[in-house]
Amino acid sequence: MAEPLSVVLHAIRRSKLEAGERVLILGAGAVGLLAASLAKAQGATTVVVVDIEAGRLDFAKENGWATGVHCLPKGPRVSGAEALEAAKQNWAGLKAADCVTAVED
Repeated sequence: MAEPLSVVLHAIRRSKLEAGERVLILGAGAVGLLAASLAKAQGATTVVVVDIEAGRLDFAKENGWATGVHCLPKGPRVSGAEALEAAKQNWAGLKAADCVTAVED
């Protein structure tokens, strides 16, 4: 867990996240959950986590790492850049982190 944690810490520092800001996390895997928990620890007031697995989103909410969640339908995969751009349009004003690793079947 040290390597994923160092990646997330670096991302949080680069984002210059300040207390009171709102954050969008794409992906509720290990890196996304670390990002959500660290964003909350840095004082983010809103942390929205998006994933295609409802169980991961429930876990994020139950542990207090996400103030809001959105479960996307499973279907054709889009690139992280496309998903991030679409999310920014829907959740304007949030700092965003792409923590998605899609494995092709």
